[in-house]
Amino acid sequence: TWTDIHFKSQSFLLCEYFLSLQEALPEVVIFVFTDLTLLSSTQIQDDLFLYFSNKYRIVYTQNYQEASIIIGTIGTNGSLLSENQEFVMVHFQLTPHDLTHVDEAIQRVLLE
Repeated sequence: TWTDIHFKSQSFLLCEYFLSLQEALPEVVIFVFTDLTLLSSTQIQDDLFLYFSNKYRIVYTQNYQEASIIIGTIGTNGSLLSENQEFVMVHFQLTPHDLTHVDEAIQRVLLE
């Protein structure tokens, strides 16, 4: 009935008010590096944040050692990565293929 639907809607909105759904999402710490401009790096971060905003709580770090996922537009020496880190190489303009690779890396890290 209408009252049941209204009550459920109000209950959901009240819960959302007190506990953000964003807080319930798994947190992923990401380090982004690029050989391009700061604007390019920021664009990649913004694109990732928007794409994964309903699936993960993305947190960016300036220290690659704190990150679970390292994303770059250039290759890196694998010896810099710890065993619990994943590296994903992406294009400056993120492609669907890049986003799939990032998502797969995040899932691997979360399952560890």
